[in-house]
Amino acid sequence: MGIFTSLDSNESKIMLLQLCKPHRRFLSIINSKLLQKSSSNADKYTKQIKTQIRRDMKKMGWSFVQRAKLATTIQFHTDTPNIPHLPKLVKYLLDILCAEIYADDMQIEYLTACCYRPSNQVNNIQNNKDLIFIKVERLTDFKQKFLLFTKLIHKTEFLDYMKYHHHSFLFRDEDSDDIEKLWPDEETASLLNLPSETVQEWHQMIRMQNQQKLLSINKLNTCDWPQGPKDFSYQLQQNWSDLNPFIFSMEGLPTKGGKAKYKHRLRAKLRELNKKFPFFGKIIAPLELDVQISPQNGVLKKDLDNIMLDISNVFSEELLENGSYLHGYRIYIVKNQKNIPAVTSVRFKLLPFHEINNFNRLIDDVLNLGVKWLKENIWD
Repeated sequence: MGIFTSLDSNESKIMLLQLCKPHRRFLSIINSKLLQKSSSNADKYTKQIKTQIRRDMKKMGWSFVQRAKLATTIQFHTDTPNIPHLPKLVKYLLDILCAEIYADDMQIEYLTACCYRPSNQVNNIQNNKDLIFIKVERLTDFKQKFLLFTKLIHKTEFLDYMKYHHHSFLFRDEDSDDIEKLWPDEETASLLNLPSETVQEWHQMIRMQNQQKLLSINKLNTCDWPQGPKDFSYQLQQNWSDLNPFIFSMEGLPTKGGKAKYKHRLRAKLRELNKKFPFFGKIIAPLELDVQISPQNGVLKKDLDNIMLDISNVFSEELLENGSYLHGYRIYIVKNQKNIPAVTSVRFKLLPFHEINNFNRLIDDVLNLGVKWLKENIWD
């Protein structure tokens, strides 16, 4: 039996009820300077953020969560390029959220973060409009949403419906000429007597595009979620990971006592990647990461934001060119599944710029269009 299946009437009704079921979540948009814990004026902004959070908790009807597992999404928006490293921004904010809307950072088992900022070329345009978007929901609600997305995307009739309506970028063909096709070859550039700085900048742009092309082989999919790959898809995922140099795993997790050794092992792994692609060089464009954590017995002894702090500096030092940065990441706990080997490990997947946001948009597109399709399907 194939992955793509049909849908009967009863299943349609159940799915529609599940999609339309209201889920409580905490949402907040905060106008605040982007800081890390060590910032000189952190205390002042911490009070402002807490005041906003408490006000929004009342608006959203969000109650303090004592024990339940959570999924958290954080987006930072700034017009200032010189800001703290993304994991440090996240660490500062989660320390504020803790004890305000939940009891312990260990409750967060799915964490997505990204920072939208301008390039260094436009750092003279500053409107001081730093914004922080926060979404917190119960992990059970998030998993159900992802499960419904997975079910819909594997229905043949829904895929036909989706293609017909063109509601998702997944089915849009973008026609764009490669940048290297627009640039003259070395001999022509020499005859045109172009300034060396112009030639160098253009070569950098071409290199950036080629890096993005290579990284674009990695797309987020239905295996990349807290439930982990199912039995039927696990071997496919493993085979693809074995062939793909931009997906790799490391056994063990960074711990307080063994953090330095773990960083050393990760550094060696990334240097192996550089040796495999000497022409690739360090990454110029902003990078994104998908990080799956498989803890022993499903229990994690260190919170996700601190794990990300441990590993992100190594990625920046070994893979990123000066001026590049970690734009976004997803880090989440994957539970061990039946008939799948249980290994304590971290799986890294390098992603092209905006892949995480594009995947989140796809989920929203599928779920929104799924409601319309199911209603039409039921009443036909």
